[in-house]
Amino acid sequence: MSSSKIINDITFYSPTLHKTLTSGVLENNTKEGVYLIMFRFLKRDSNVIIYNYIYYPDIFINSMLAYLIIRSEYNTSFAYRDWGDFHCLLDIGLGNDTDPIIKELKSRSFEFNERAIAYKNSEEYILRRSRGFSHMQDWLDSLKVHTFIFDTDNILRCLDHYIKKNYDFVLSDLYKNTDTKDDGRSWEEYFSGLMSPEARNIYFLKDCLVVVKDKDGLINSLKDKGYKIDIGFKEMRYQLNTMSGFLYGIDSDFRYGLYKNQILKIQDNIISPQFKLSKSKYSFTNIHFNIGKSMKYYSTVRTLENSSVLSNTEKNYLSNRQQLFENNYTLISDILEKNFYIGSNSVQESIEKTLLNQENLFSSNNKNEYKWNFNKDTYEYINSVRIKLNKLLLHHLYHFSS
Repeated sequence: MSSSKIINDITFYSPTLHKTLTSGVLENNTKEGVYLIMFRFLKRDSNVIIYNYIYYPDIFINSMLAYLIIRSEYNTSFAYRDWGDFHCLLDIGLGNDTDPIIKELKSRSFEFNERAIAYKNSEEYILRRSRGFSHMQDWLDSLKVHTFIFDTDNILRCLDHYIKKNYDFVLSDLYKNTDTKDDGRSWEEYFSGLMSPEARNIYFLKDCLVVVKDKDGLINSLKDKGYKIDIGFKEMRYQLNTMSGFLYGIDSDFRYGLYKNQILKIQDNIISPQFKLSKSKYSFTNIHFNIGKSMKYYSTVRTLENSSVLSNTEKNYLSNRQQLFENNYTLISDILEKNFYIGSNSVQESIEKTLLNQENLFSSNNKNEYKWNFNKDTYEYINSVRIKLNKLLLHHLYHFSS
């Protein structure tokens, strides 16, 4: 079976999924799902790491498997343009292996990976091959177009090596069952010889996406290995970062892929044209707020519920303020997406008008008859929300108009 047939199979866009997207309601929610996680060093070459992640309910698991394994037309996506290729460690427990389509996709993942096939036919790859892949960067860049399907123990082992920058150990494991080098050296000797000072400076972890069912189990296992999971620098806790930016890029590309899948099924008469869904059904709001009942990004930042310095009244106010920020983030993203991420004057006016309307609505719904006694943490939090929203706006207008 070809990758195009795999993508168009109802296993990856089922009638149940279409119904859920239509209604915006997930029936029989088991609270299980899939977590896409990014990790970073808090400080260079330390054992302190931070992470961000985004969650999808289990009804999206099959679609996500196809997206991450096949990577169809990924090199034409906004995510690729902004962030480039990424290495993916995928939990083998995701998906129902009793389904023959799922089983075939996972067992032949390398064959179905369209991005890897395109990369191996690219001038860049051919040139590196002609030079003998003589640098560790050559090998790691090759890894970045692949999705490896492992059990949780092997995912943890790979993560451990990536954090410690033991790239030769990972590559030796991958090639251990293949023939030795032409000069008689083992793969262990060969890759060990590539671990130059320059190789030790490669930050491969930042290009690695980990996809698992049990996020907490993975985090706890990393802690058991001696890593400290930290919330990061205080002044950076609420700011946008490369982790959240990459996750949003992947999320946007994935949701657009679902929309295109629907169009293909309408063209193939699998879905009747009368049941065609608008793009709004594939929006961040519908998938994550309505269906997933989750916020945009979860990370290692302090939450309002865990803050002992705030009164219940302050918590309610700030919770509403945080919800306003999340809604504004989504509205701005939708405006930019509809306008192909072009920061024109009309787009800017539309964003400013939307934000003004949202703020006025918030103010009318959150009136207080007495003066607030905000403490330092309260003021800091509100100010950080404003800063984050401004950074989002400036990032999009600068990045997409340049």
